[in-house]
Amino acid sequence: MASVPLWGLSFHHRTVEREALRHATNLTDRNELLRRWTTHHGGVYVPAGDQPPPNEHLSQVPERDIITSSGRNLSSAWGQARGTPNG
Repeated sequence: MASVPLWGLSFHHRTVEREALRHATNLTDRNELLRRWTTHHGGVYVPAGDQPPPNEHLSQVPERDIITSSGRNLSSAWGQARGTPNG
């Protein structure tokens, strides 16, 4: 009699594990897609300022800090070489 609830619990546990793995895989795939898109488009620029400060790991990148035609200061937030926040 006790084996029926244990079987149900085991089945539920496997179902939850499968669902968690599916969600983790989807998240990893989306992150990889974002990295590829960012790298393909030359990085991501955000308004420059003290918070957050410009990415020090990208200080060697020639166009880390740019000024738009309207005079807005932007700084690269994502490394163009590897598509990561640290460049």
